[in-house]
Amino acid sequence: KNSMEKNHPELLHWAMTHGIIMGVNVQNSPFVVTHAPITTYPFRFPETQFSKAIKLSKAFNTLVDNVSLDSQWLHETLQLTAENDHFTGML
Repeated sequence: KNSMEKNHPELLHWAMTHGIIMGVNVQNSPFVVTHAPITTYPFRFPETQFSKAIKLSKAFNTLVDNVSLDSQWLHETLQLTAENDHFTGML
């Protein structure tokens, strides 16, 4: 086990159950996931940038919600991508 698994199993469990995951390429296995990179170490983040993100979050979430509700537009917009990108095509 790595140090994260030994020292913070509850953090990894939370990440996995809340979709903070990524696929892992494992031979002879069709679908394997692990947690996305996580750190428990503090790091500096400029308060001005944090404030900007908070101010933008409502508009961004509204945009994402509206896009998700318009499946015809979404399919039309992603048609070319889906034809040329295997992952998008599977969606």
